[in-house]
Amino acid sequence: MDSMFELRLMALEQSLSRAKDPSGWKDRLQLHNVWFEERIWDWVIMDIKREVDRLLREVDGIRHEKDVSGNSAEGWRRYNEVHRASQELFRDCIELIGGLALRDKLLDGEICQLTDALIVACADGMLTYPSPSIPAHLELPPRTLGHVVRMSMRFPEWTIWTLSLAAYEFGHIAIREIPELKEYCRRQAEVAAMPGTDDPEGMTADRNQLQHATRCVEVLMADAFATYTLGPAYACPALLLQFNPLQDEGSAGYGPSDVQRGEFVLGILEEMGKIAASQNDFDIVLRELRNQWHMARGHARNVESVILDPVKVLEFFTNEVDGYRPHARYRTDRKDEELYGGWTIAKEWAGHWQEQIKNRDAPLEIPLTVSPTSKLRDALNAAWLCRLQAKPEMLYAIEIVAKDLCVTITSGEIAKKGQTGQRLNPGMNVRR
Repeated sequence: MDSMFELRLMALEQSLSRAKDPSGWKDRLQLHNVWFEERIWDWVIMDIKREVDRLLREVDGIRHEKDVSGNSAEGWRRYNEVHRASQELFRDCIELIGGLALRDKLLDGEICQLTDALIVACADGMLTYPSPSIPAHLELPPRTLGHVVRMSMRFPEWTIWTLSLAAYEFGHIAIREIPELKEYCRRQAEVAAMPGTDDPEGMTADRNQLQHATRCVEVLMADAFATYTLGPAYACPALLLQFNPLQDEGSAGYGPSDVQRGEFVLGILEEMGKIAASQNDFDIVLRELRNQWHMARGHARNVESVILDPVKVLEFFTNEVDGYRPHARYRTDRKDEELYGGWTIAKEWAGHWQEQIKNRDAPLEIPLTVSPTSKLRDALNAAWLCRLQAKPEMLYAIEIVAKDLCVTITSGEIAKKGQTGQRLNPGMNVRR
């Protein structure tokens, strides 16, 4: 009879072999309401196959080393590492299949398609490829599926208020796909892994320290990317709905704490507001966010310093991104606002709803200035700006009109009708 160790290796090998060909999964799901571009699906398949092949090679290596050396302790250590990695891979596969099925059968189709539209807008601004989005577990870090936006929200939380969080997930993909971002993260991680060393070139950091620093930098840069591209529309849901204001430690040592992330996002937003004016254009949002964030933190101890400086990160985006990706940043000036939108447009739309609320007009209506060139991110910013200044009982009314506005913008309904200012049926279909 084979030893327990050999039986474990055989079982692991069989499990990995069953996951080696995922090409038929999508067809078997018989999806009707989820668009998944074949090019992206091919990439996902390659991600899975590549990881399966790597782990199978590791299994072969363990078996060969055992036959040669008979070192059972080392063999068990390596087996445990491969087994842990295989469980993460299987978890990814289940998450992919379950997420696609959940989107197809249960979730609000309009919110899902608006999420996809937001990802397309972020990708266009950064001159890179968009990615499909699926619901995923809130606490799990991105792993094998590097070309899928894992919407880290539980099932009931897919609403207009949390839609902007998709930009953070896409930020991780942008970091891997855009050379400038990838290189910047690499350099900053090396510096962070060796504190007190301004020039780490030629030096070697501890492996565990470098892995932790890399993860911290990538999380913070994904936050910076989302704030840079969406402005307050990302900062508001991140601080008010997602980050834990009392989490001073990173999640199981995996990355920065939520408190560090919150302070970093506030810093990025403040620096963005300074770019185009002597006063801060985001001042009204920053005051409200800081007030609520610090009230929630109460008497908690001061946050540890964040390994990235928001000022330097914004300098990097300004110097390395603005030049040839000028429409990526969410603008506070009025330059080309008719074509590319910006904070001025969002404030105008929010002001329109605030005036209707003041006059007790019901229902709230889509602003008359909406045009075929209007942008989804302006609608999300307008919604959050109005929400911050409105009474709690108006939340649902703002949510309804904001969703109508987002659907109208992304569906091309304005261009087809040749008119604006009409409150459309919330049940309309969104163009994919």
